[in-house]
Amino acid sequence: MKCFGLENSAARLVHRESKLCNITPLLNKLPWLPQTYSFWFKIALLTFKAISGLAPSYITDLISIKTGTNYSLRSGNELLLNFPLRKSYSTLGDRSFSMAAPHVWNSLPIFIRKATTVNNFKSQLKTYYFKLAYFSSQELTILLVF
Repeated sequence: MKCFGLENSAARLVHRESKLCNITPLLNKLPWLPQTYSFWFKIALLTFKAISGLAPSYITDLISIKTGTNYSLRSGNELLLNFPLRKSYSTLGDRSFSMAAPHVWNSLPIFIRKATTVNNFKSQLKTYYFKLAYFSSQELTILLVF
């Protein structure tokens, strides 16, 4: 798990531990997502609001929902996003919302993408990211199956 200095310092401050203590058990006790998952959470939430019509139009205009095809495919009703037609050749361009939103959204499980309310979506998304961040791959397989 990749952690950043600010999270580590805040966890030590909350638990009133010294700078030399092991940080992993302290981070596991706190209900915080690691920074990478927190970014993905914010992108996914903004994308959900844009799809649901709850985001401003300038955000909604940055994404497009993949339409069904003439073929009968399993992915036809999964609510996926199209990737932008223009190719981004810079690192900063890849970080833009229009490029990042399809990556984050399409990687989510179908039951999260099909959520009906914002609160339901946030709850399912946060649980999913916590499982990804804090459980081993074997534990994660067992948890996601059930």
